Amino acid sequence: MSGVREGVVRAITECFGADAAAIGDDTIADDVEGWDSLGHTVLMMRIEKILDIQIPEIVAANAANVGELVTALETIKAKP
Repeated sequence: MSGVREGVVRAITECFGADAAAIGDDTIADDVEGWDSLGHTVLMMRIEKILDIQIPEIVAANAANVGELVTALETIKAKP
Protein backbone atom coordinates (compact mmCIF):
# COMPACT_ATOMS: atom_id res chain seq x y z
CA MET A 1 0.00 0.00 0.00
CA SER A 2 1.45 3.36 -0.99
CA GLY A 3 1.91 6.16 1.50
CA VAL A 4 -0.75 8.13 -0.35
CA ARG A 5 -3.19 5.21 -0.28
CA GLU A 6 -2.53 4.71 3.43
CA GLY A 7 -3.16 8.39 4.07
CA VAL A 8 -6.42 8.37 2.14
CA VAL A 9 -7.66 5.23 3.90
CA ARG A 10 -6.63 6.68 7.26
CA ALA A 11 -8.54 9.89 6.53
CA ILE A 12 -11.66 7.97 5.50
CA THR A 13 -11.57 5.84 8.65
CA GLU A 14 -11.01 8.90 10.85
CA CYS A 15 -13.76 10.95 9.20
CA PHE A 16 -16.43 8.30 8.91
CA GLY A 17 -15.47 5.44 11.21
CA ALA A 18 -15.29 3.11 8.23
CA ASP A 19 -13.46 -0.22 8.40
CA ALA A 20 -10.09 0.24 6.66
CA ALA A 21 -10.25 -3.32 5.30
CA ALA A 22 -13.48 -2.46 3.47
CA ILE A 23 -11.96 0.51 1.61
CA GLY A 24 -10.63 -0.39 -1.82
CA ASP A 25 -9.95 1.26 -5.14
CA ASP A 26 -13.58 0.86 -6.20
CA THR A 27 -14.99 2.41 -3.00
CA ILE A 28 -17.23 5.41 -3.70
CA ALA A 29 -18.83 7.92 -1.34
CA ASP A 30 -22.16 6.05 -1.42
CA ASP A 31 -20.37 2.98 0.01
CA VAL A 32 -19.38 4.83 3.19
CA GLU A 33 -21.97 5.93 5.73
CA GLY A 34 -21.80 9.67 6.34
CA TRP A 35 -19.75 10.49 3.23
CA ASP A 36 -21.93 13.28 1.88
CA SER A 37 -20.95 16.61 0.34
CA LEU A 38 -20.01 18.20 3.67
CA GLY A 39 -18.19 15.04 4.73
CA HIS A 40 -16.30 15.09 1.42
CA THR A 41 -15.05 18.60 2.12
CA VAL A 42 -13.90 17.61 5.60
CA LEU A 43 -12.27 14.48 4.14
CA MET A 44 -10.29 16.49 1.57
CA MET A 45 -9.05 18.82 4.31
CA ARG A 46 -8.04 15.83 6.45
CA ILE A 47 -6.19 14.25 3.51
CA GLU A 48 -4.38 17.53 2.85
CA LYS A 49 -3.21 17.62 6.46
CA ILE A 50 -2.18 13.95 6.59
CA LEU A 51 -0.31 14.04 3.27
CA ASP A 52 0.91 17.65 3.52
CA ILE A 53 -0.53 18.35 0.09
CA GLN A 54 -2.85 20.86 -1.58
CA ILE A 55 -5.68 19.10 -3.40
CA PRO A 56 -6.91 21.05 -6.43
CA GLU A 57 -10.68 21.50 -6.44
CA ILE A 58 -10.97 19.71 -9.79
CA VAL A 59 -9.29 16.62 -8.32
CA ALA A 60 -11.46 16.67 -5.20
CA ALA A 61 -14.62 17.05 -7.26
CA ASN A 62 -13.89 14.66 -10.13
CA ALA A 63 -12.33 11.55 -8.58
CA ALA A 64 -14.94 8.85 -9.19
CA ASN A 65 -13.63 6.48 -6.51
CA VAL A 66 -10.83 6.00 -4.01
CA GLY A 67 -8.50 4.53 -6.64
CA GLU A 68 -8.82 7.57 -8.91
CA LEU A 69 -8.27 9.89 -5.97
CA VAL A 70 -5.14 8.01 -4.89
CA THR A 71 -3.74 8.03 -8.44
CA ALA A 72 -4.34 11.78 -8.80
CA LEU A 73 -2.76 12.50 -5.42
CA GLU A 74 0.27 10.31 -6.19
CA THR A 75 0.77 12.35 -9.36
CA ILE A 76 0.55 15.61 -7.42
CA LYS A 77 2.96 14.36 -4.72
CA ALA A 78 5.47 13.30 -7.39
CA LYS A 79 5.73 16.82 -8.84
CA PRO A 80 8.64 18.88 -7.56
